[in-house]
Amino acid sequence: MGLRLLPLVFRRLRTYAPLLLPVLLGSTVAAATMASIVIYTEALRDLGLSHAVNNADERSLDLEVHFQTSGVDREVYDRATGRVHSGVSRAFEGLAEREVFGVRSSTFLVPADGSDEIDLETTPRATFHVLESSAKLLALEGGMAEPGIVDTTDGIATVEAVAMRQGAEYLGLSIGDTVPFVPFWEDRTSKINVRITGVASPVDPDAYYWDTPSMQRLVREPTLLSTLPVIIPESTLVDVVGSMFVKADGSYYSRYLTNPSEIRAADSERFAIAIAGLNGSLSSSVESYRQNTELDDVLTTYDTRIRFIEAPIAIMLFLVTAMVLYAIVFLAGLVTDRQRADAALLRSRGARTPQVLQIYAVQGLLVTAAASAAAPFIAAGLIASVGYLPVFASLGDGGPLRVSVSPLAFGLSAVGGLLAFAVLLIPTLRLARRNLLEERRLIVRPNQVGFVQRYYLDVGLAAAGLIFLWQLGQQGSLVADTLSGQQGADLFLLLIPTLFLLSAGLLLLRVLPLIGGLVARIVAPVSPTWLALGLWQVGRNPLSVTRLVLLLVLAAGLGAFAASFGGTLDRSYEERARYEAGADVRIEGADIARNEGPTEDMQALVEAPDGVAAAARVFRASSGFAAGSSTDRFEVLAVDAQTLKNVTWWRDDFASNSLDETLDAVDAHAIENWGIRLPDDARHMGVWVRSEQADPRSNLLAIVEDGNGRFFTMFLGTLDSAEWTYREAPLEPPSRTSWGRRVPAIEPIAPFTLVSLQVRQRSRSGGMSAGAFYVDEIMTRTAAEGSEPESVRRFTSKDDLAVIQIGPLTRTDSLQLLGGAGRDGDPSLLFSWGAATAFVQRGFYTGPQTYELPMLVSPGILRSSGLRVGDTLDIAVGSARVPGTIVDVVDFFPTMNPTEGAGYVITEIQGLLRHQNLVGQGQEVQANEVWYRLDEGLAGEERATALEGILDSVGANQIIDREELIATSQADPLVAAGWGALLLVAYGAVLFLGGTCFVAHSILTVGERGRQFALLRTLGLNGPQIRAVVWFEHMLVVGIGIGAGFLLGQRTGALLMPFLDRTQDGVAVLPPYIIETSAVSVGIVYVLMAAVFIAATAFVVRMYNTLALGQTLRIGED
Repeated sequence: MGLRLLPLVFRRLRTYAPLLLPVLLGSTVAAATMASIVIYTEALRDLGLSHAVNNADERSLDLEVHFQTSGVDREVYDRATGRVHSGVSRAFEGLAEREVFGVRSSTFLVPADGSDEIDLETTPRATFHVLESSAKLLALEGGMAEPGIVDTTDGIATVEAVAMRQGAEYLGLSIGDTVPFVPFWEDRTSKINVRITGVASPVDPDAYYWDTPSMQRLVREPTLLSTLPVIIPESTLVDVVGSMFVKADGSYYSRYLTNPSEIRAADSERFAIAIAGLNGSLSSSVESYRQNTELDDVLTTYDTRIRFIEAPIAIMLFLVTAMVLYAIVFLAGLVTDRQRADAALLRSRGARTPQVLQIYAVQGLLVTAAASAAAPFIAAGLIASVGYLPVFASLGDGGPLRVSVSPLAFGLSAVGGLLAFAVLLIPTLRLARRNLLEERRLIVRPNQVGFVQRYYLDVGLAAAGLIFLWQLGQQGSLVADTLSGQQGADLFLLLIPTLFLLSAGLLLLRVLPLIGGLVARIVAPVSPTWLALGLWQVGRNPLSVTRLVLLLVLAAGLGAFAASFGGTLDRSYEERARYEAGADVRIEGADIARNEGPTEDMQALVEAPDGVAAAARVFRASSGFAAGSSTDRFEVLAVDAQTLKNVTWWRDDFASNSLDETLDAVDAHAIENWGIRLPDDARHMGVWVRSEQADPRSNLLAIVEDGNGRFFTMFLGTLDSAEWTYREAPLEPPSRTSWGRRVPAIEPIAPFTLVSLQVRQRSRSGGMSAGAFYVDEIMTRTAAEGSEPESVRRFTSKDDLAVIQIGPLTRTDSLQLLGGAGRDGDPSLLFSWGAATAFVQRGFYTGPQTYELPMLVSPGILRSSGLRVGDTLDIAVGSARVPGTIVDVVDFFPTMNPTEGAGYVITEIQGLLRHQNLVGQGQEVQANEVWYRLDEGLAGEERATALEGILDSVGANQIIDREELIATSQADPLVAAGWGALLLVAYGAVLFLGGTCFVAHSILTVGERGRQFALLRTLGLNGPQIRAVVWFEHMLVVGIGIGAGFLLGQRTGALLMPFLDRTQDGVAVLPPYIIETSAVSVGIVYVLMAAVFIAATAFVVRMYNTLALGQTLRIGED
């Protein structure tokens, strides 16, 4: 293009400045939005890193280094310390400063009397130490030691040292005394003399740097093995001690103060890799090297958290960018409509199409170039200013965010500018080819179909969206493993919401004119004039209406999508906490089965603390399949169905049934023939037994359950007699000792139930041998002195008896009823067992032959086992084999993770504990968790007091408080701040662009519609009718645009949220999202939008009202 056209371009820019200003603003917003993807993410990463560093223990981020050397001479010392220090300096790039450095030598012997006779069992020990900056760390009395050898007596060198006060006082040494240090190994020199020039004590004996193996000897109380640590100059250690005692070793300790606040987010991964690399390189080149720091973990963890919130941030910004770009298209279309006559005039004056196109291209290029150049700085300024928002208060100091404008930000800004330039240029391609005749034709008969509909681009976009959606369904999540092994989001899949919303809006525009025309033909004969005219306008000139509808669809859809995102995440944060806790309060590691003193009613015990409204005992354990090819592990949760109903949290989509129906399926049903109930006054129990072959190594045991559900084992004696023998013992656990001390035992409470009789053999080299014994009668007696045993059960039938099955080792065990084998010729039981390589308890119990528990399972259990509902499932819990029947499938259950291992099994606690305690073992198994529902309104000090009472009553080691989890999840400042600012951007874009474009459309179309209304006035329409037409057309557009946009935005959120199933920590969201739109947020945005639209419409109506009739008629003559 010739330079002579530039003045024309600048004149046009000045002339159309009011028209091009919205285009400039839109282009700037587009470029700034693209640039903000990088700037905002980097600012959030910097903020997240700063927050992670500030929340970590300051000392844990420092670097501790430990290593050793064989020898402490100058060469070895300099090589090792130089290698370590230079490696740390390179890895931390000057952000680590050595604070403490100490060296400890091998241990020397210090004969107290100075003689050469040494007794290793009584001679005190001493060590040489080098301590950097000792003047700051130690309080010194006396003088510092001079370096090197200060004296030689009888060929024995003397060096000076400062002794630690505690060691000197322990040995009775004073300043000026000399003591010999004798190595306990053979070396070049037999000893060295040490002269005490001063005594020292730590300035702060509790300081963190003393708590390391190399430094502890300087501050701890003297012992025989560490009596006298002395501090010597570095040169004395490496030039004297190291050369005289070449076999002495050195233990080194360095502590480096790090400055992680200077690490930028962009460098965090590099620093984490460098720290890990430092450990790897020095471990292979320095003896016994190890380093301690949590800085690399903090850098890695924070980076993971950021990576998993980048996906929704990118989605939202892509949607904003798409809306901005369409807004530019919309505004460009309005500007082009106003410049149509200019283009036709230029063509009529001889300008060729390329020349006209060049004028518009340079015009657009100047606008978008200015926008692209300014956009990164505008974006940086706006992003920095969000630091003043309340949601960032807990992350920073209330000031602006630290931002940086990287080359990538400029690149994305340029991409945004190019996109804006492209959408500006597209309308001019058609405009540049028009002449005056075509212009006149378009005024009379506007185009019915736009460029997008004519070439089916809307259908193409919809097809692309469906393909991406199919790929997303195959992948299962927006977050997946990348080629580098890290998890990240697929860039193309992040465009799904944008494609879905845009293509759905475009497809709506394809059918909207058809519907408008059809409705107009139906209602026109019976409708008012203003209604018929409005509908005819939609059918006759759909482009002027549909492009505004599409803009409002995108704006309203973006607002609804943002509200859906925000509302869903807010609900999810709370429900994650409720799911993790399971109840108001959950106690893990509960110790309600006390091992000493009288037993208690455990349910009453857990319900006793003040502030407890209801409580449920729960047993949790890791489990596996007892049989079959699957080796998958899963978690088993045993619950008391009736009490759990009153405490746990539930959501209807967890299972096909309600909570009550689900738990009723595993409710415990009383087993009438469980155990042998003993008389209430029974205090001793005995059994008539006869061993088939005398075996003094086989012990006869009884498993008993007391009145409070506690289990204990009775020792009845040995099977050392082949004759009928009565074995009796008190109904209490036998006394035991461990390391000479009595082991506490419970005091069981009547009534008692005999659960099983078992035999256990003492260890022998050949394993457990086969055997058998007869059982004739169970008897009990009271605690009264001289009371006689009374019969409780004679075994004349075995219908209610079953062999204990705990795996392949017990498959050969059998139980027979033999007639005439009893003491009096009555029937008797014969229990026999086979040989085994392992020692397990063998026996039988009173109960059903198959004691199957009702079990709820996760879908993964069915997949791993190949079973179905109604089948039998055998699981292994501890040493017990637990058979069960699958009664239902539960997709989710509070505290349980269906994706971990094979899933989980839910069953009833009473039956599972009986299976667990059926085989006598060293430790009784009882509930290890308690779930609580607290009194309503309990808060503050009252709640804290209630929690303390709960902890005291159950002896817990970990408490999970739902309120604390909810507060923590909702107050996660990184997530809250990131989303808070992002939603603000989305809502701001909706209001700004939607309002700007609607106002611009309303104002810029006054001239064009003025001709039409002038003609209508000449045909007899009055002012109110004209105003009714204007109000109807504008409200129809607003109603369709906002209504369709809201529905599409909600649907887009519902479509996408299930695939954003990763938390900021990278784990699956439990429970899954339930889509919830924030009615308050979207309501405020829509009300503000409606207010802007109504104001703009009222302004347009007022402009038409100001036109005098004569002026209106002249417009009609134009």
